[in-house]
Amino acid sequence: MKLDIEGSGKRDLFLVPPEKLVVIGLDTEDEPEHPLYDARVTLPIDQAMVADVAKFGVVQPIRARRNGDKLEVVVGRQRVRLAREANGIGTGDPIRVPTVNGRRSSDRRTR
Repeated sequence: MKLDIEGSGKRDLFLVPPEKLVVIGLDTEDEPEHPLYDARVTLPIDQAMVADVAKFGVVQPIRARRNGDKLEVVVGRQRVRLAREANGIGTGDPIRVPTVNGRRSSDRRTR
């Protein structure tokens, strides 16, 4: 499967549809033992923040790592969730999440 990402002209920054990013524990059945699991993915989403993302987009890049044909979120889980919700509102162009490459060695907990 080919990932639908766009380079931004910078070496390691890509714009990725939030639906193409895998949030461990939200998009998978992984549990707290997984190094990328974060219990905050189950918290309610703040609709005011969704409105901000719908208006301004995701401003700060997330960090993701490639695992086979998937991009797993290392840092920025909430930004991905907000972008998904903002895209669900359907105002304007679809939001893409600025993403930088994470290293495989960054498997330690990132809270």
